Amino acid sequence: GLSIHGIMLADAARNDALARGVAAVVRPGDLVIDVGAGSGLLSMLAIRAGARHVYAIEAGPMATVARHLIERNDMASRITVVRASSFDFVPPQRADVLLCETLGFAGLDEGFRATLVDARERMLVPGGRMLPRRVALLTAPCTAPPDLVDLCHMDEAAAGIVREAVRTLARRGLRVLGIASTRFEGCTVALASTSS
Repeated sequence: GLSIHGIMLADAARNDALARGVAAVVRPGDLVIDVGAGSGLLSMLAIRAGARHVYAIEAGPMATVARHLIERNDMASRITVVRASSFDFVPPQRADVLLCETLGFAGLDEGFRATLVDARERMLVPGGRMLPRRVALLTAPCTAPPDLVDLCHMDEAAAGIVREAVRTLARRGLRVLGIASTRFEGCTVALASTSS
């Protein structure tokens, strides 16, 4: 919840990239829909880029935080925060721009692709603009930390009661590892392309 969003809001490189992306796609006078708005950052960046109005759709309790941040930044008259699933939201009119940053850690989290495809089909004007239009995941080989390997190769000590469940959770868990080099050539995998 709030702790994860706090980390994201403290990430200057991420936020600068988002600001540049929003400024490149939002034009003055646009109607914008921000799907999975979280803290409302993209919605506020859209207003800063000249949007006439933004619908910030957030299903979780972060909607309350978004309202507070939007009010504190004097944008409440131009951003409508809607606490609902985007699948349930019917906009009063189709948007010029659709924003969505529910990528999670690997671009496959939070039902990102299904959410964005649904929103594009129901909420965006023909020829409208989206951010993002496509997602790429850069990968590199690495080894798992010993504790993760141990969990994945548990023996029958627990009589099979918890072993499979723990092993499944361990394999599904995402670990963020520090990697010294940032040059990984030939390791790009395109994922979840949402462009038509």
